[in-house]
Amino acid sequence: MNSALLLNRRRDFHKKLMDFAKQYHEEFLLALVPPVFLEKDKLTRWHPDFELDKVPDIPAQDIPLPKPQATNTSVKQILEQAKSLLSCNKKMGAALNQIKDPKVTAASSSGEQKEPTTPSSTSDPGSSQAVVENLQKVIKGIPQGLLEKV
Repeated sequence: MNSALLLNRRRDFHKKLMDFAKQYHEEFLLALVPPVFLEKDKLTRWHPDFELDKVPDIPAQDIPLPKPQATNTSVKQILEQAKSLLSCNKKMGAALNQIKDPKVTAASSSGEQKEPTTPSSTSDPGSSQAVVENLQKVIKGIPQGLLEKV
């Protein structure tokens, strides 16, 4: 648990305790001889005759059980979950599909995979030079060590 979560839980607990006490304070005010009507949210202090120490204890209850967490039992489930998380990134999705499909992985490891036909691969060498220049512009600010890892 991080500190923000603990603070939120503390605030919620304090608010619920105050609501519990305000409920008994409101009953006390209505039981006075001339009843006093006051909204709970406009309450700024307790009535002088209201004995806060005599408010009954909060009834004890069992602590709720934690929610069951989904556990992945197979690699296929882990890959499907990762694919759903990375669906917005096309390159990561394609990489996960290659990992998921053993035929594509086996073909790529043996070198039998065909190179996809793209306009840049079928055109003249002058246009491939333009592609290389565009690629160099894109990777200009990326450190060389990172590029070597990729």
